[in-house]
Amino acid sequence: MAKYNYYRIFMVFAITLVTSINIYSKQLDLYKCEKLSVAENCTHGCSPLLFGGPFGRVDFEVNDKNKMVLVKYYRGGNLAHTYVLENCKIFNTKNWDCSDSMFIQKGPWTVFNINKMSDGIWTNGTYTSSSKINKETASTLGGTCAK
Repeated sequence: MAKYNYYRIFMVFAITLVTSINIYSKQLDLYKCEKLSVAENCTHGCSPLLFGGPFGRVDFEVNDKNKMVLVKYYRGGNLAHTYVLENCKIFNTKNWDCSDSMFIQKGPWTVFNINKMSDGIWTNGTYTSSSKINKETASTLGGTCAK
């Protein structure tokens, strides 16, 4: 009888482990970067982003037909926030660009939000400029990446 209970406990543990891996398999770890140019590579100069839990995580649902990407943030394994990016250029689930969907012209200021996935690395950040946007002369407000 004791062998049966150990077997049962082991099976419950194994199923839970496999289910957990499957749930988190699409989620990427979030990082905060000092510069947007660094965020585009998501390497040195980026540190793990604490998002109200152990580490912030994000995943994406790409809808090629409607040219939309659903962004889902997680806090401690629980869904914390979602939003939709529209008018995206979608190549596949690991390569898309929704940067144009958040362009803002306010008086003399231009704000351009970078929001793209390239080879499975997500980059999010903002360029600001007091004139027409030009990445070479614009300021950045830092950036976020996920991999």
